[in-house]
Amino acid sequence: MFFRYYQGWKLEGSRSMQQRCSHCGNTCDHVVYVEPRGIQIGVIFSKKPLIGARNYYLTCSICGDPAQQLTYDQAMAMKE
Repeated sequence: MFFRYYQGWKLEGSRSMQQRCSHCGNTCDHVVYVEPRGIQIGVIFSKKPLIGARNYYLTCSICGDPAQQLTYDQAMAMKE
């Protein structure tokens, strides 16, 4: 195990939500995006951390702008 910086990822199995993006102005699907924050602990070849805090956002699929921050419960409710 080691400490490293991890990129964010789309929450697997989550539904998309159609809405208008406040940044780019397009009406498109918004997906749940997970962004690690703080210190993350993981395995060398893993793309996702095993231990660490995370933020959840509803993100525009065109421009990538985080439109709305979600709680953990809201993010898990959007999983199929």
